[in-house]
Amino acid sequence: MTEERAKRKLRAILSADAVGYSRLMQEDEASTIRAIEDSKRLMSELIGQFKGRVVDAPGDNLLAEFASVVDATECAVKIQKELKIKSAELPDNRQLKFRIGVNLFYRKVVIAGSLDLTLIFDILSDHLVGHVPRCGRKVTASPQMPTPKLLR
Repeated sequence: MTEERAKRKLRAILSADAVGYSRLMQEDEASTIRAIEDSKRLMSELIGQFKGRVVDAPGDNLLAEFASVVDATECAVKIQKELKIKSAELPDNRQLKFRIGVNLFYRKVVIAGSLDLTLIFDILSDHLVGHVPRCGRKVTASPQMPTPKLLR
């Protein structure tokens, strides 16, 4: 009788979204779309340099996976520095700034029938994994549990 084996992996997840995206779109849609695409291109290049991979990038969001939380954190710092330099010549109300969070994610990969990472990241982004409310509890989610579970 063969036993289904699973291995466990730690992954760092970088999540970025544009601050004030709706306001910027309302003021100047064409320029905002160009700025978002340019910023995502820069972020994608840096993510690759730090041994990560972009999982999804809808709208004003970008989601990436790293094998190392150190690489993800260093990448996030580099992204913020580069984006600040890039937007320095723009007026304050047109500067595109990104909120970036890095979360450590522990997942089980089933060898016979691997989990789809996109599904996992969709669940994570939908439930704001890593958000720590004032009560000090951490919100988390897993593929087996589509709604967040509060950990004490």
